[in-house]
Amino acid sequence: MRRFRRRVVAATAVSALVLLGACSTAEHASSPGAPATPARTSSEATLEPERDLVVDGRHFKVQCAGQGPSVLVISGYGATMQDWGDLPTRLGATTRTCMYDRLGIGDSDVPRTVQTFEDIAADLDGVISALRLTRPVVLVASGFGGPVAVTWAAHHQPDARALVLLDPVPPGFHAAGPSLLPPPDPGDPELTAMFESDRLNEDPRTNLEHLDPRSWAAYDRIKGLDVPLWDLVAEQPPRLPAAVDAAKFAAAWKAGQRRLADVSSANHLITAAGADSNIWLWSPDLVESAVAEALTS
Repeated sequence: MRRFRRRVVAATAVSALVLLGACSTAEHASSPGAPATPARTSSEATLEPERDLVVDGRHFKVQCAGQGPSVLVISGYGATMQDWGDLPTRLGATTRTCMYDRLGIGDSDVPRTVQTFEDIAADLDGVISALRLTRPVVLVASGFGGPVAVTWAAHHQPDARALVLLDPVPPGFHAAGPSLLPPPDPGDPELTAMFESDRLNEDPRTNLEHLDPRSWAAYDRIKGLDVPLWDLVAEQPPRLPAAVDAAKFAAAWKAGQRRLADVSSANHLITAAGADSNIWLWSPDLVESAVAEALTS
């Protein structure tokens, strides 16, 4: 089993990347009070060595564990395969679970051009094929990975067995972002840093995945998925600058998750009790249970 690295990615960190929906996992920092992954009494799969996968001439780092029905885990913004901790080996006890670093992340290639969610979803589909994963596939996606997974499922519904989303960025949140923020205040270093972070990440030339922010509008329009969807939402509030109205943020996030669940007629909206956005750390059994249900859907 891979040694679990304590570096985890906060999907709702102190950053406008979440407030404006541009991305949701930009801060590589330990989640305060996050529990260690519980010891397992049942068997886990052995994580295979990392591999370099070539899709359309681009190099992606991939890693897999286990055998069985296909599961692909999709990281949040800025997160690498290393940030999933023991979840892949836990899921690999009963499935063929794989993960990969998207272009611009980890040791995968840098994107050649500006990207849309459709582009990133097309890469995801190429990775599934290159890994020779048997379709249909269950996608487990966190934060920014949620829009990627939903976009892929919208274009590949027969290939999508189910989506299990972990505190994903919901539709409409990017557009609502400005209304959730106070005016800039040069005297507030935390707020100023957040605005600067957002400025960099709204620019395709400076965000890690070269995402065109106009891509959020296409994600917002996705409706009527004939794919079962589990949306696991963190109970703990995010860490926000004091100037941000936390109650207003929480209400907008909750409403967005309801809209996302309604994208699928077969939806399960579940609060991960006690968990922050790193749900796979706080509630790994809940994630495993959702995946097990998804595999029987």
